[in-house]
Amino acid sequence: MVQMHRTQQQQRLLLLQQQQQQEQQLQQQQQQRRHHQQQQQHQLQQQQQQQQQQQQQLLISLQLYSSLSERGKIQVAATAAATWTAAAAATAAAAAAATAAAAAAAAAKERGYLRLLLLFLILHQQEETSGCSRGAAAAATAAAAAATAAAAAATAAAAAAAAAAA
Repeated sequence: MVQMHRTQQQQRLLLLQQQQQQEQQLQQQQQQRRHHQQQQQHQLQQQQQQQQQQQQQLLISLQLYSSLSERGKIQVAATAAATWTAAAAATAAAAAAATAAAAAAAAAKERGYLRLLLLFLILHQQEETSGCSRGAAAAATAAAAAATAAAAAATAAAAAAAAAAA
């Protein structure tokens, strides 16, 4: 009888502990949900603020453009066309440089040679873009970054080829 009473007490204690654990888990889940909702609200607010800023910038740009004379509008269009042309040329040059870097990487056996080649390409690209407009310079910088990434990929390919050959 005493043993039965102890067994019942132990079972009640186990049930009580299980209930407490379940309540704690439920509270943790609720806290996690609240935290997740707060994060989502914060991200949504940031996105809305960015959209508002972009809309304001666009509105200001449109107002400035509409206030220009016909001659000013033509000059803006000509400048934009020149910038896009320079950016396209810089992109083409970067693609050619990336192709050359990939070809050099396939032929190269030593990593040091690839680093020197990459440095040369970056310096050469910077020299070419020194006379460009801001937009073209930004495009050329992006193109140089793309060439850098291509050269890094070529380095990895050369290393893989060397490992396969060994």
